Amino acid sequence: ATAAALRRGVGALGADEFPLHLIDVMGLLGDVREGSRLHDRFRATPQASTYPPVFLLGSSGYSAQLAGLLGIPFVQAHHFDMGGTDESLRLYRRRFQPVGHLAEPHAIVTANVVVAETDEEAHLLSLPGRLVRLWLRTGGTVQILTVADAQRHPHLETALAMPTEALVGTPDRVADDLEALAERTSADELMVTATTAGYAEKRAGLEMLATTLGLPAAEPTSPVHP
Repeated sequence: ATAAALRRGVGALGADEFPLHLIDVMGLLGDVREGSRLHDRFRATPQASTYPPVFLLGSSGYSAQLAGLLGIPFVQAHHFDMGGTDESLRLYRRRFQPVGHLAEPHAIVTANVVVAETDEEAHLLSLPGRLVRLWLRTGGTVQILTVADAQRHPHLETALAMPTEALVGTPDRVADDLEALAERTSADELMVTATTAGYAEKRAGLEMLATTLGLPAAEPTSPVHP
């Protein structure tokens, strides 16, 4: 029975099956909803008395509406840079039903940020990420290049011609842009990520941004993947 529950074929990877998979995961974690198929035969823990909240990360109106119908928090993948953020959040809030433990919609918006001491430096650090977004959209092989290699890459001009909602610049500039994004989307939370070639540059930029926003400094850690 366990093997049958875990078995997934190509036909089960489409959008039509996704809601059932999500409901199954929620049921295994203790939040049983109508349509749950596994909770009565399997347990994620021996004696679960509580369950972790499930946040649905999505980049389309489909995911947004599903999160609303299930009454769970929705995370809009704004950092995918695919557009449609405002429409997805509108659909989420319009379709939200307080059928679970969440009384009101709770929306998180992600943002891709590249922060440096100057706008010029931040622009240079953003070049590898611009190429990544080009390759993601065109089906190319994704790799994160060094800044020097990105500057010489033949696809860079095409990548820079594509519009982007990445927030690039000094800490003050990006902090202002984040505040504008929060106001525009009425997000309950913002989550940031940074697509840069070097771990040190990424960490330094995020620390400068945190200081500008008045957030506490993180404890030093070593990267798993430098």
